[in-house]
Amino acid sequence: MGCSSSGKSTFIANVLIPFLVTNRDDLELDDISVIFAGQLKSNYALGQKKCAIVHYNSLLYFDANPQSETLDIGNEYVFKNVINDDFDEVFYCYTPDQILLNRIKQRRFIEPVLRGDRKPAYPTERVMRSLKKILQKDVLIEAHRLMSHLGDHFSVVLSQNRSSMIIPVEYFITAPRLEFLEKISSDEHCELALLQPHLHKYSPLAAGCAKFLSAQTILGSRH
Repeated sequence: MGCSSSGKSTFIANVLIPFLVTNRDDLELDDISVIFAGQLKSNYALGQKKCAIVHYNSLLYFDANPQSETLDIGNEYVFKNVINDDFDEVFYCYTPDQILLNRIKQRRFIEPVLRGDRKPAYPTERVMRSLKKILQKDVLIEAHRLMSHLGDHFSVVLSQNRSSMIIPVEYFITAPRLEFLEKISSDEHCELALLQPHLHKYSPLAAGCAKFLSAQTILGSRH
């Protein structure tokens, strides 16, 4: 989950899928389907593959209700199906406002990472209008409230310019001055030594992805 340009596709392609394929003996690349929430708006069906990843734009409600000034994520059709489905994990991608706005202004295509789109053009003005109606943190907190049954299986992917990090949602919401957050929020690399003491707060999948992402960042990859 996350707003448009918050890093969902990059996280799925560069971290989540590679981690699952590498660490799950029962999964190969062909066993995983990535389904965009827009595809599910008229008929919510996840298919028959072993693993389904739903790529969900948190502002999808505004697509169906463009005149609304309030984001009612809890009454959006796909989201209501998602929260009642049997998902193992939620990763919410969050990008600091200024970085997010810069990405939106520079983006040219709707889905260049996962689908390789070269058309149609990215709807910059529509996305900007939707973002002006919300505060990112409020949307994240509401999504977390509605998915509270997942417990620690709801994590935040803090996506920045030079590095990204997975953090427990409670740290993001209640502990903004924690040294751990200050380190990664400065857009520096998060090393495994910094991550290790916090891993007990993560679900097994989030912990694995966090270590995988940290290792990739140290190696110089950009997420």
